[in-house]
Amino acid sequence: MKRIFALCLSLLASGVSAQERIPLDSRSGHIRWEVRPSEGDALPAVPAIVPGCVFASYVAAGVEADPNFGDNAYRTDKSRYDRNFRYTGLFPTPPVGEGRTLWLRFEGVNRKGTVRLNGHQLGHLDGFMQPGDYDITRLVAPDGENRLEIEVEWVGYPVPNFRSPTYISSAGWDWMPYAPGLLSGITDDVYLSLSGDVRLIEPWVRTKVPDREHAKVELLTDVENRSDKACEGVLRGEIRPGGIAFSHPVRLEAGARGSRSGRRASAALVAQRHGRPRVVHLPPGVRNRRAAIGRTDSDVRHPRIRLRVARRHIPPEDQRQTGLCQGRQLGHERMAA
Repeated sequence: MKRIFALCLSLLASGVSAQERIPLDSRSGHIRWEVRPSEGDALPAVPAIVPGCVFASYVAAGVEADPNFGDNAYRTDKSRYDRNFRYTGLFPTPPVGEGRTLWLRFEGVNRKGTVRLNGHQLGHLDGFMQPGDYDITRLVAPDGENRLEIEVEWVGYPVPNFRSPTYISSAGWDWMPYAPGLLSGITDDVYLSLSGDVRLIEPWVRTKVPDREHAKVELLTDVENRSDKACEGVLRGEIRPGGIAFSHPVRLEAGARGSRSGRRASAALVAQRHGRPRVVHLPPGVRNRRAAIGRTDSDVRHPRIRLRVARRHIPPEDQRQTGLCQGRQLGHERMAA
């Protein structure tokens, strides 16, 4: 059986269509979030800001004064927030459709988090850069409300600078006070998405900017066949703007996973105001991606990037540093360019 699948990577474009991605942020209207301490009654349960940190939710609820004014940041009892918290979200089951898979995606939690859905533990996240991707098709309530819980662990000591990946300086620095809770919380996006048997995993874009007129773009993704049958098809897509289409034949055995990449190509850059360059033309050769079984998309992704490189140039006459001690010159030392 021949299956056609494709991934749509849209450079400098908006996110995935509403049919493929259902946001679970606190402003989406798709979920009701609240947060409370995991143990004890030092603080009440309040509506949670997601994505955001625990302390921001309590400021928004009026429990704490806004730390951006006066000395409010120093008056806060940080011991009330330097602890573990539990987020709870209630959301209805969306229409899934026959042969489709419903995924729950976490883009990051600070610092560690245990994820549960309807009493089932899905996994453990460690670090705000570690994503979590969970198949929840058989765990959601068929006709009812689902309970999503995330136990977020406090960052703890030594200060976050020594416990990367996390947010440096949250324990205070020259320019800022201590942030109660050390910015722990669900600090990145959470959403639901749908896919078919053929799935695109972690598509990403590698870019190089050799000069001010050109850029090189390479698109990469893993493709996974989650069915119990081998499939043969085409991985295809398009880069926007520019309308550059591409396709790659792919064959995957049952349960197999493989990597695919698009060839490199040059892109002309135009510097807009405020130093924000954008891709205005991509000659044939670069590729974009998408996925379908038969005539129905199996998985669709729209990564968004900007091409920009910052370099420091030190004129030859300034590439020497002079050492001074009590006003006396000690000599010159050549600086690395």
